[in-house]
Amino acid sequence: MAQGPARRLGGTAGHGEVVVTQELDKRALRFDLATGDGRGRVELPEDLLDLVVDGDGTWLAHTHPYKALRRFDTTGAVQWLWTEPGFFGRLFQRSPSLDAVVPEMQPTAKMAAAMPGRMAMGGDGDLRLVAGRYVARLTRAGRLVWSVDASATLEGGVTIVRPGAGPDGTTWAVLVGARKGGRGEAVAELVRIAADGSSCRAVPMGDAYPTALAVTEDGSAWVAHEGGLMRFDGDGELVWRQA
Repeated sequence: MAQGPARRLGGTAGHGEVVVTQELDKRALRFDLATGDGRGRVELPEDLLDLVVDGDGTWLAHTHPYKALRRFDTTGAVQWLWTEPGFFGRLFQRSPSLDAVVPEMQPTAKMAAAMPGRMAMGGDGDLRLVAGRYVARLTRAGRLVWSVDASATLEGGVTIVRPGAGPDGTTWAVLVGARKGGRGEAVAELVRIAADGSSCRAVPMGDAYPTALAVTEDGSAWVAHEGGLMRFDGDGELVWRQA
């Protein structure tokens, strides 16, 4: 399920612009939200894997090759690394030796293997990160709130779409991987995680291959897939599926 370079969008109405980036590219294109007029191009110091726009107008970027979480102002200047010491070790519940790593250090190969994939800013102002089977929630200051191994049924696992968050803080993510004990075919799950990270529910999506996830103000989760659209209620129950 390897994905080639693709367009990734990040935007905020509060600052009146949409930022368009291309995966594995340093360029960020800015457009006026109301008129669509271009506001220029920013050259970032590292290639991007994903980017979201925060409510204060700064950009949160997952960068390559260092695979770090960085915060940029709208000129492309690095403001600070948006992680705390020991973040990577706690996020993925791995070796305690990672807790000795401070954000300013260049990540080691062991750290790089545990970097986040897709990310999204929730309406509550907290960031959601997905990597492999792990989903995490962080505050705007970079403090880890919780991390969850979100699927006990998949071998490995990847995320190909951004996560989302409901108005009550519920986190939603889509994971794709091979079913444990299965024949190796890739399957998808929609994962619902309680706001405090205390419970996690994985909903099998059958043969649907997800391409986008969105969460609306009523708490519903919408999943676009190659065959159509699915809507789930706030508890993760399928409401309807359209081709």
